[in-house]
Amino acid sequence: MRAFWYGHRALLRVFRAEAVAARQQARGLEVDTRTDIWSLGCVLYEMMAGRTPFAGRTSIDVMSGVLQNEPDAVTQHQPDCPRDLERIISRTLRKDREDRYQTAQSLLIDLKDLKRSLETPSSFVSRATGETP
Repeated sequence: MRAFWYGHRALLRVFRAEAVAARQQARGLEVDTRTDIWSLGCVLYEMMAGRTPFAGRTSIDVMSGVLQNEPDAVTQHQPDCPRDLERIISRTLRKDREDRYQTAQSLLIDLKDLKRSLETPSSFVSRATGETP
């Protein structure tokens, strides 16, 4: 994603950057780490689902989707996606940044826990929060 930084705001150049832009960016608001977590969630979603979480014929359609719509469940496009991974991706894409992972570290902990649980059959519980994401 390409961005120009002016103070605490980023202006996106539209080279498909709208596909990973968080609501704050779309609205021209202050961005922070949780914005990057959203963008990573978009990439993870596309890797698993084979499509972007917000589709549209034009950049404006995509940005409208980011602002107003919830993405389809990953499993709707990729039924073999582990449920826990789907929950992690879903949490990265929550509209309200207060409901997303607050740090990349907490996201990393859950991803590592998921990897461990996939390698050894057991139920997945987040070490970061003590809950299922």
